[in-house]
Amino acid sequence: MEIHKYIKFLRTAINNVKEVYFGNQDWIDSMLNAHEIESKNPKREALIPYLSMHHERVFCYELYHQLRKVMEENQLEEKVILQAELRKNQVGTEIEQLFGIQSTDGVYYPDFLIHEPDTIDNQNLIIEVKANPRLTSEDMIKDILGYRQHFDIKPTLRQ
Repeated sequence: MEIHKYIKFLRTAINNVKEVYFGNQDWIDSMLNAHEIESKNPKREALIPYLSMHHERVFCYELYHQLRKVMEENQLEEKVILQAELRKNQVGTEIEQLFGIQSTDGVYYPDFLIHEPDTIDNQNLIIEVKANPRLTSEDMIKDILGYRQHFDIKPTLRQ
């Protein structure tokens, strides 16, 4: 799989996403202010991750649409497809031995996966979107290590 081409497609798709789909701190503040939730109110802090997650999903829907369009316009001679929130979970000992793979510690749902379905080959590009402005490095690393464990990859962090 020519990953660099898919990263180029991703950049094009992100540039095609209109600003209205981007959730940012200003949008979150406007939602909280519209409901007169003061800055020192403990409810405000509790709602920020929820609002971020909601807007992350909206952004991902639009990004998926834009990325599919770009991929369809630039058809490559590969069997890979784009899928969203594809469940990647634990496998049994028999599967581990048969395919020489290691099971994960848990279940993972990457936001996007560009891969060849029905095979363990070409499982090369995972795209994880994070919208929470208070996301910690530890939370992001936990997700990356989970994906790394399942796909036996070396993660590349891009901002």
